[in-house]
Amino acid sequence: MVAPNNMLKRMKRLVAAAYIKSRPDRYEVPFAGSAAAFLTDRPYPKTWYFRNRLKRAIHGYHEPAMTFLLERLAESKTSLLDIGSHLGYFSVLFASVPDHHAAAIELDPSNFRELDRCFKWQPEPVRGQLHAYNLGISDAPGTLDLPKERPHNASHHINSVSEDGADLVTVELTTVDDFVTRMSPPPDVVKIDVEGFEVHALRGASTLLSRQKPVLLIEVHPPQIRGLGEDVHDVISITKAAGYTHFQFHEHRGLQGSSLTRTVEIEGDANRDLICIHQDDEAGLKAVGHLLD
Repeated sequence: MVAPNNMLKRMKRLVAAAYIKSRPDRYEVPFAGSAAAFLTDRPYPKTWYFRNRLKRAIHGYHEPAMTFLLERLAESKTSLLDIGSHLGYFSVLFASVPDHHAAAIELDPSNFRELDRCFKWQPEPVRGQLHAYNLGISDAPGTLDLPKERPHNASHHINSVSEDGADLVTVELTTVDDFVTRMSPPPDVVKIDVEGFEVHALRGASTLLSRQKPVLLIEVHPPQIRGLGEDVHDVISITKAAGYTHFQFHEHRGLQGSSLTRTVEIEGDANRDLICIHQDDEAGLKAVGHLLD
């Protein structure tokens, strides 16, 4: 006999699966007075986007607080570097604004193919404002062999181990400073979600931080950082030395309206959304000002 709790969980999974399967091949998110659209004609992006809608039924989209902040930043910023783009969510949002550009970097070949399909599916002028790169970001150039086909995952990173006997593809590793020489204009917003390689990414971005002073939106992964032998506090020390002020959402991936705090806590194992604004960036500081406690 199936326990009532297990039966309820099974019923919830069946209802969720039926809901996701019935969803359309297009997913939309309101952004900057318009709607950004995402291609959801294949199982993984359909599940990822519409599963998030179920989990966040009040707002209906992914990371609403960060989405709201990016919308405010887009009022004064026009160039996004999206490191660890996954399916390109933040890139498509940003590039849906007229005359805004996004460069999306995704390490994992499987995720990159879905991202690239979504970008090419976009109508003009959005398609021309999006640029996709199958790269890894670290503190030094190099290469990495990864399985050409592996399960989709938002948490793949440079330290992921290649499976024995897998069909491998070589992925280029580069630094932020080297990469931005390909961008015109250079980024004034940089989103970093690299599953523990945050310190490496920042070490390779010293020139950008000192010259361009972009807004930094960093998802900090303390256990993964420590697992790579790094100190999570270096995320703060590197950016502070470059002249940045730090803010943090009270709630990781919080709801729209979640307030920001100047008190930054990166202890423990929970992921954190860290927002870094250079002290000289008046427009950036204004964008976060109304979200402060």
